[in-house]
Amino acid sequence: PTSISCPSPYGIFSAVNIGLISPDGANFSTGFTFTTIDSLAIKSVYPDVISTHGNANVFIEVVGISDMQSTYVCYFGEQVSSAVLLNASHIQCKSPPQINSGVITLSVHKKELVDRGSNRGVDVLIFEPPVLIDVSPSRFISSSGITI
Repeated sequence: PTSISCPSPYGIFSAVNIGLISPDGANFSTGFTFTTIDSLAIKSVYPDVISTHGNANVFIEVVGISDMQSTYVCYFGEQVSSAVLLNASHIQCKSPPQINSGVITLSVHKKELVDRGSNRGVDVLIFEPPVLIDVSPSRFISSSGITI
């Protein structure tokens, strides 16, 4: 058997037919296809601690955006959120309106990709913010140095 290797096409994110060209220029179809996907990796997230109240703007630095025309989405665990592509390396997402506390995985994907398995996410901490019920004392003289 003869094996042939060649570099994969750059910037094409779909199925492409694989063909061969002989030294004399004749084209041969192999009947095989090669499928590439846009694999995104998150480099950094700000903030990386988010309130359970949601609707927080989250700025994500990513590596691997090659298609500025595509629509991207963010997954906060299993909850999806729309994404705004700011430039070739930054995306902004809004956290879901309500989200459970704990550590979840945040990932970014092309909207049309159904299989999210190959993309890498990062862990983000979701916390329940404290609620202020009372302040005591509610008044004091500014020069008294009192602790609330």
